[in-house]
Amino acid sequence: MVIKENYNSILETERLILAPWELSFVPKMFSNWASDSIVTKYLPWNPHKNQEETKQIVLNWMGEPNYNWCILNKQTKEPIGSINVVR
Repeated sequence: MVIKENYNSILETERLILAPWELSFVPKMFSNWASDSIVTKYLPWNPHKNQEETKQIVLNWMGEPNYNWCILNKQTKEPIGSINVVR
């Protein structure tokens, strides 16, 4: 699949949805992985201290054209991770 200049594409697999970021994803991002020191151990950022910190990151992602998606469990629609494409 080629995505050319369409940063808001929704991508789906059998079990996952890759969706553009929304503020409604912030609480689950914070509780499911962004605040967990084990999950963030090998990431380039420290665990988030509160949801406001997570919200600011998401707002930044939403404000710029980029290939950055929230990974949702297709069955539950719950945010379970994030993924981005970097050139």
